[in-house]
Amino acid sequence: MNTEMQLFSISRKKKPACEHGIAYKVYENKLNQDFHANAINQKWCTEFTYLFLTDGSKRYNCTIIDLHDRSVIVKEKGEQNNAYT
Repeated sequence: MNTEMQLFSISRKKKPACEHGIAYKVYENKLNQDFHANAINQKWCTEFTYLFLTDGSKRYNCTIIDLHDRSVIVKEKGEQNNAYT
């Protein structure tokens, strides 16, 4: 029946199993989900964004936010992620 109706299956290779590595730096959780600050500069939060462009390159965006009024303290962007240096 498959040859009469020209039905064929597509077989794809299985993806290799991924092994998760050890995190680069792990810090203790000092906020414990308490994101409320009573004064300015009491608690800051960072946010990293990885942007994958259509030409295959990556861009990194790092933002530091004050949790008291949610204002942006510093915003850095570039082609290299050098936040750990």
